[in-house]
Amino acid sequence: MTPELIAIITLGIALSGLMYNQGKRLDRRIDRLEEQMNHRFDKVDERFDKVDERFQKVDERFEKVEQRFSKLEQRMQTLELQQAKLEGLLEGLREAVTRPRAA
Repeated sequence: MTPELIAIITLGIALSGLMYNQGKRLDRRIDRLEEQMNHRFDKVDERFDKVDERFQKVDERFEKVEQRFSKLEQRMQTLELQQAKLEGLLEGLREAVTRPRAA
């Protein structure tokens, strides 16, 4: 083997060692980045879970409000019917009071 060939082979081995180390370093950085992203995704998932819980509570509250509103509507209908009956009775009473009496 000639000295030039030995130098080329040595340089090739050194370069391949550098490339291998850079590849390993890059793999570690990618792994760390992946861990960080997974951690952040977990935090986002936790926040979404909390938001979902809050929306469920809001939905429950709206259901209660809707039930109360429905009861109020029923109560209003009952009061309107009672008012109409009372107005009818008052009209009848007024007619009875204002009607000329037969002597």
